[in-house]
Amino acid sequence: MSYRATEFLEPAKHLLRRSTVIDHLSAEVSQGRVGVAILYCDYQDQKDQLSVNMMGCLLKQFIIGLLEMPDAVAQIYRQQKRQRQKLELVDAGKMLNLVVEPFNRAYIYIDALDECGGSEQREFFKQLKPILHAHGSCRLFLTGRPHIRDDVKIEFKSAATIEIVASEEDIKNYIIHVIQTNKEYEPDAMDVKLEHEIVSAVVDASQGMYIAKFPSPQTFEPRF
Repeated sequence: MSYRATEFLEPAKHLLRRSTVIDHLSAEVSQGRVGVAILYCDYQDQKDQLSVNMMGCLLKQFIIGLLEMPDAVAQIYRQQKRQRQKLELVDAGKMLNLVVEPFNRAYIYIDALDECGGSEQREFFKQLKPILHAHGSCRLFLTGRPHIRDDVKIEFKSAATIEIVASEEDIKNYIIHVIQTNKEYEPDAMDVKLEHEIVSAVVDASQGMYIAKFPSPQTFEPRF
């Protein structure tokens, strides 16, 4: 007996952010047996941003990409439903491994990884690593701020990396543009002094964006 994907998991409380990368992967989905799962980490969602919920979010998206749930996954689901158990992290990892297998290619995209708590991040990686090694066609794409490099390097020694740094002038011009646009609707919302303080604070707080991508777990050595 098989189960439709919609019968399996409750909607995950994670925001999916559109980007050029996601648009590109979405286009690939339409060309064949390709699965894409996207997760956006949010520092304001630490309470619900648990490793098991993150795995569940990826799991649900891959299941939706299949015509029906694999029998082995359905068995775990039936057992949990019968015993009225919540999804456990180890089971989520086992099921994710199973649902990735039918795809010719599978992509896991995780945005703003630095906004995921350290302990949850490590548990999340612990479940992902065997899946990447078991399926050579599965690719992991991560983005985050530079300070997560060491953590990623420890967990994924084969990571190929790209650093993207916006110039201060570009950031400044963008913030000024946003402020001026908003002032058209609320001209008295802030004075010139506050505007300068906002621009200065955002520019000072800005950092480069770190990207790690994993074409193959065994092929690439890290480049930082």
